[in-house]
Amino acid sequence: MNNVVVTKAPFRISLAGGGTDITSYCSRFGGQVIGFSIDRYVVTTLLPRNFYDENHVISGDNELLPNFSTEAKDYVLHALSETNLKHKFKASILTDAPPNTGLGGSAAFLNSFISASKNIVNTNLTKSELAELSSRVEIEKLKRPVGKQDHYLSALGGMNLLTFDKSLTVTASKITVKEQCKNYLNSRLLLFYTNIKRSAGDVLSDQSNQISRSNLETTNLMHDIKSLVMPMLSALENDKPDEIGCLLAEHWHRKKSLTKNNEKDEISQLISLCYKSGADGCKILGAGGGGFILVSAKEGMQQKIRDELAKYNIIEFKFNIEFDGTSSTKIPI
Repeated sequence: MNNVVVTKAPFRISLAGGGTDITSYCSRFGGQVIGFSIDRYVVTTLLPRNFYDENHVISGDNELLPNFSTEAKDYVLHALSETNLKHKFKASILTDAPPNTGLGGSAAFLNSFISASKNIVNTNLTKSELAELSSRVEIEKLKRPVGKQDHYLSALGGMNLLTFDKSLTVTASKITVKEQCKNYLNSRLLLFYTNIKRSAGDVLSDQSNQISRSNLETTNLMHDIKSLVMPMLSALENDKPDEIGCLLAEHWHRKKSLTKNNEKDEISQLISLCYKSGADGCKILGAGGGGFILVSAKEGMQQKIRDELAKYNIIEFKFNIEFDGTSSTKIPI
């Protein structure tokens, strides 16, 4: 009997420590990241093609694999190289957010596609094994200058503290989200798309090169970013959401200095507008330079922030924290 497999992998939001997981920094100093997965996904549907002699991969906008960008095609082909698929298949890939926008989309795609491919041949992976496999594809095979946080946060689900030692081994610790913080995450923490795409690889390559050259300013900024992880953990564990906004603001201050050559004036202007409209903290997600702005709104100021940003065609991307991580379902057909 044939089966169709449907796998979904969530996007992620990093709250503190982002970037300290990249190899150039982590291998010298170790890294830490706190982040969580959200109920926005990359979904892969995979089924065998019994009467065809080629694979058929289609994206959400009806684009076939031969017409994919070179980068997207490379991701599919390298992900396939890690599977044991012996027969031809048809795959549909749907995504809730555009690529290169700071939500860990490439890791979510790899988790989704690899998990579906493994499931259809009855190979089970733990969530940590999936994260390691997808990160290896992206870092070693695709030569992307990224760390492992995105792959782990998407695979594990929920809120996690990730610790990276100098050998790049990852220790994941689940953080219990208490009631006040859960309400804060789902109502006062807002996400807005800037309509600006950027290549995370370009931004991270620049940072990585500076760290590798022992650029003291860059290295110290990374130390400062990592130092925000423990205060963020304390705020979450002690259910004190009002402390989170100022930590996001401090993170942005450090990240802005780190990415000053890649940051666009529009980003700073939008963040300034958020503060004027009632935010108590903001940061760009991902490597910087564009993508999504994460906004911590003061109680009761959410709608004013939405209204002000809407004047500039900046629309909210609604989300809730999710706790399942990457999940796969096999359906007999």
